[in-house]
Amino acid sequence: MKRSVLIVIIATACLSLMAGELDDFRFALGLYADQNYQLAKNELESFTRKYTESRFLPNVRLLLANIYLQEESYHPAKQLFSELYRTGIDPAIRPEVHLGLAQSYFFTDEVNKAYALFNGFLREYPNHRFIWKAYYFLGRIEVLTADYTKAINNYNQAFSLTDNWQVALHRLKALLHNSFDSEAEAQVASFIRRGVQDEHINQMIILFLSHLSQNKDFERVLSFAVDYIPANSLYYDDYLLLVSEALFETGSYDAALLRLLQ
Repeated sequence: MKRSVLIVIIATACLSLMAGELDDFRFALGLYADQNYQLAKNELESFTRKYTESRFLPNVRLLLANIYLQEESYHPAKQLFSELYRTGIDPAIRPEVHLGLAQSYFFTDEVNKAYALFNGFLREYPNHRFIWKAYYFLGRIEVLTADYTKAINNYNQAFSLTDNWQVALHRLKALLHNSFDSEAEAQVASFIRRGVQDEHINQMIILFLSHLSQNKDFERVLSFAVDYIPANSLYYDDYLLLVSEALFETGSYDAALLRLLQ
């Protein structure tokens, strides 16, 4: 066989192999982008077995680690993130690996390692689009160590960068713990003004009203977010109990009974 013909055959075979590998990667990536995480996980795990020398492997392992993190399989996530972090990976994905490993440490109770990595992320990637996650998890760690001043500062930073409900919820809890009632009320009120019914907002309302009730501020219980929580909410019964208690404590016994009977 002529050399030129052999080269063409080999080149064609290589291109076919590359095309199959690229198609498989694109397919898995599409599933991941559509949040079909279970199917994406199957395809990504298959890819790692099928293409052991692929140049796409770091990206595939990053996506797979993110899925493990999302489904709360923290130890497999930590293993993959650790392997990626130790190698000289593409700088384009290194920030996500850094952040993923820090989260994995947090969720496997290695909070000292997590704390160091989150602080390192702030130094190395101050303009990254997910920097709010570093502030948020630093706040959570500081709550664990009862350093509420630092926790609130970090929650404030995260809250200024994202509308993520977990950030809002944990910030509210920290504010209430420190009796920063006006700041807590302002946060909940800002969500109410959006005019969107959401169970996360309802949860924040109940947290704030419960705090007021514990402090025997029953007048404010009766005046804040009046009947905002709808009857089909998971938090409606909690709202009725808090309002009924407030009515009873302020001497409106008949109104308290009517509320309980709703």
